[in-house]
Amino acid sequence: MVGISAILAASRFGTGAPTFGAGFELDVIAAVILGGVAFTGGEGSVIGVVLAVILLGIINSGLILTGIDPHYAQVVKGAALVIAVTLDQLTQEQQKRHRKKIAFQERSLAP
Repeated sequence: MVGISAILAASRFGTGAPTFGAGFELDVIAAVILGGVAFTGGEGSVIGVVLAVILLGIINSGLILTGIDPHYAQVVKGAALVIAVTLDQLTQEQQKRHRKKIAFQERSLAP
């Protein structure tokens, strides 16, 4: 995918630069976490990530169209990332407690 992206970028801009894509780290991490991929790894879907990329694009475009300083877009993405990680951690803890409860119930029912 990186190779295809590099070819598309080079054909669009007429040149290739090793610094192309620098500064997109927050966008990538935010899209993956907002897309439902667990912060601890191992879970998630491509469809969720694609939808998160679309959502982040809409947020970026909306903030720019309303005349808000583009630097605040980073703040909004960071806040969304913090909220998503918090919700992910809370969900993970709830699932862990639920699994322990079921395991305890199964153990107490065993002869």
